[in-house]
Amino acid sequence: VNGFFYRFYDVNLTPRSCTQNDGQLNPNQVCTVPFGTPVSEVCTYKVLSNPSLSQGYAITSQSCTATY
Repeated sequence: VNGFFYRFYDVNLTPRSCTQNDGQLNPNQVCTVPFGTPVSEVCTYKVLSNPSLSQGYAITSQSCTATY
């Protein structure tokens, strides 16, 4: 493999991916970085949706999990 594949899961455990640069929630892109890059330095995300909405998202922040 050429690098780590980073993926995070939202509060409803829906598989989504995050962009490497802005770290925003993005279901269509993934982060690919060189080996040895700390996960915490690659991308984080925040879910800022109103928890009263049907999606039920809460305000949170979490680092990506690395798999390869």
